[in-house]
Amino acid sequence: MTAPSHSHPVTHPYAKIHADLGRAARWAEHGFILFAILMFSGAVEGLLLQTAEGIAGPIAQLGYVLCYLGALVLLMPHARFVLRDIWHAWAAWLMVILAFVSVTWSVAPDATIKKSVALMGSMLFVYMLSVRYPFIQIIRYLSVISALTGFLSLLLGALVPAIGVMQVEVPGAWSGVWMHKNTLGGMMAFGGFFAMIGASFDKRFRRYYFALVLLCLFMIIVSWSKTSLLLFCLAIGSVIGIRALQNSMLAGLLAIYGGVIGGSVLGFLMIFSPHLLFKAIGKDPSFTGRTPIWQAIYEVIDRHPMLGYGYGAFWENPETGPGYFIQRAVLWEVLSAHQGWLEVWLQVGKVGVILIAIYLASSFVLGLLRLRRDLMSSFTLPYIVLMVLYCFSESVLMIQNNLVWMGLVLATIYIWRHTFMRSDVPGAPPFLPPAQSRNPD
Repeated sequence: MTAPSHSHPVTHPYAKIHADLGRAARWAEHGFILFAILMFSGAVEGLLLQTAEGIAGPIAQLGYVLCYLGALVLLMPHARFVLRDIWHAWAAWLMVILAFVSVTWSVAPDATIKKSVALMGSMLFVYMLSVRYPFIQIIRYLSVISALTGFLSLLLGALVPAIGVMQVEVPGAWSGVWMHKNTLGGMMAFGGFFAMIGASFDKRFRRYYFALVLLCLFMIIVSWSKTSLLLFCLAIGSVIGIRALQNSMLAGLLAIYGGVIGGSVLGFLMIFSPHLLFKAIGKDPSFTGRTPIWQAIYEVIDRHPMLGYGYGAFWENPETGPGYFIQRAVLWEVLSAHQGWLEVWLQVGKVGVILIAIYLASSFVLGLLRLRRDLMSSFTLPYIVLMVLYCFSESVLMIQNNLVWMGLVLATIYIWRHTFMRSDVPGAPPFLPPAQSRNPD
């Protein structure tokens, strides 16, 4: 009688190699996503401009092209799902189409084509993220880059003030890895928002998210950006209020009541005592010299009200193009409208303004309708409000290679997808990774 043989699993001779290659590919993919988000944050370009005059252009362009191509490669395995899903990003693609079409009336066709390609690449990257990753994984990516840029800005401001602190325009205000204090403040305000969203859902890293919230708050304070501080407080309060409403009707009603009271007080100040409001946020009635720019822009808009001057074309030739009229009117170098809606109006006219207004309003309504049953509402609704407020002092609407605008597109894609696509559709990305899907609170 022979002894029983013990069977052992047969291991493929190349299984370990395949596993190692797969692990390396996953780490390479994480690295690519983080690199791309860092590029779209503007931090790389800002550092290059501050340390090596003239080198940022070609290096930044190469970096962006690599981001576009990488997004396309990562999206290709999901082609079947994309065919059913792509219309959920309808507004983003309509804006890309409008940008390309505007070359037919652009005052600088070469610039319009180049920046339209960049806008298309930016939207492609955002859409790839929404298709390929759970939402909370994207929040982790955004939070990592916010922490990295915030920490580097802290080091530069403390150790290399010639780079990290403004020396001429607003001496003493920190600008960090960017060129201007307002950019640092704005990016940290949205970084704090990403961290607060992460702390709401991602229990595994909650302590790190709260640490990031504190870092962002400190960087906003040293940037002296009162508008960013207002955005930060609004972002944190909005997330807390909406999450309270989703978890408890009573707590949510109290949060809404507090918001209504606060909004009423703010509205009263805006109507009857605007000087107090301006003093509170550190602004003068001209919004730090912006109103003369806006007045001059209105005169230029009247010449091409419906279609504008072509996407990315208005400021392309400041010495010979239509932007020269603005600089002559305000007597200093102006390279943007410093107001999102006016910037869109200059580029693609009233058509573009109406398209974005419909896009934001419809997405906001969808977020309200799904407020109690969709966790994405706690991201989409505050983000739309923050963008509407932020664009009144900065040009952040329909901007290529801009992380803040790309974040808005991401938020709206999710709310449209969650509203109109069944959750059991093959290939649909989950909100949370499988291990956390059962208990997100």
